[in-house]
Amino acid sequence: MGADFRRDSVVNYVPISEDDRCGFESRGNDSTLSEACRRCPSIVSRLLALGADPNPNGEPKPPLHYAVIFGNTEVVRLLLAAGADPLAKDELGLTATTVVGCATYDPECVRLVEEAAAPLLAKRKGASVRAVRGKKGYAGLESMLDRALGGDGTFFVMLRRGSAAELARAMSEALGGRLERDAHRRWIAETEQTYYAVVELRDKPWALALLEHDTRVSDVAGVVLARSVSQAGEVVTLFGTETKVYRGGTVVQTHQPSLSGGNPSHAELRREERLVIQDCIEWCQDREIFIPPMYFAADGVHVGVDVEGVKKSDIVDAWIVWAPAP
Repeated sequence: MGADFRRDSVVNYVPISEDDRCGFESRGNDSTLSEACRRCPSIVSRLLALGADPNPNGEPKPPLHYAVIFGNTEVVRLLLAAGADPLAKDELGLTATTVVGCATYDPECVRLVEEAAAPLLAKRKGASVRAVRGKKGYAGLESMLDRALGGDGTFFVMLRRGSAAELARAMSEALGGRLERDAHRRWIAETEQTYYAVVELRDKPWALALLEHDTRVSDVAGVVLARSVSQAGEVVTLFGTETKVYRGGTVVQTHQPSLSGGNPSHAELRREERLVIQDCIEWCQDREIFIPPMYFAADGVHVGVDVEGVKKSDIVDAWIVWAPAP
């Protein structure tokens, strides 16, 4: 563990101007090294030589984040050479490559960090699509529909009979993007592209793709994709409690049980909602459609999707499909 020089002691070790000293003293909880990366990069090498820790604890942003944000490639190199963690996250859970966006941003800084992180990522175990604990069977779909009716979150799922590989390929061709069987070791910040998950479950005839969920909901984009993919075969979409069947780019069937409206009591409303949910589930059961809860779960470094209520062995195949940025 290196020394963690604070602002009140930095002037005892490194000669800095009065302006720089005021800058250090006016800040909050950042270490001197972080402040140097922001305001006085010329003293970073000296601080590191004196033992300043490139990975200080309890800071809003690590020094490496500031070096990338302010586009200082030399400071990025110095920090990485001194052992700065290229996968470190700030208080928002973002890595140094995902906090960019200011005028001083330099792609070379991001390249250096990603290059340093590559061997670390290669050693990590995991997968893009993960099986997690949760409600099993149609109870999981029931919970998703209940949340959608309550306004707490909605989802857009697309299904097609056949394998996940076939559906992923059709989506990739429709989107003009690329597809990968496992993107776990790929930086989510590598591009600003949207990604989708395609999953094939054991003994289930339909491959399913999670297109949108909660804040990522855009039914317009989902509809356009469903129309395109259905040119090669029947596609079913479930958007909240609305189910549609597409063939040849056209909607051939819509199923959307609805509430009666009016001003029912809370108990009456809940009874109606239970009937709507049961109607949706029965519609899916009649067509051998099984949809477990699925959630986007990127962790700031990897792309990720969680499939709830299934075992790891139940996921026969899984793909990530990337869509070009709009």
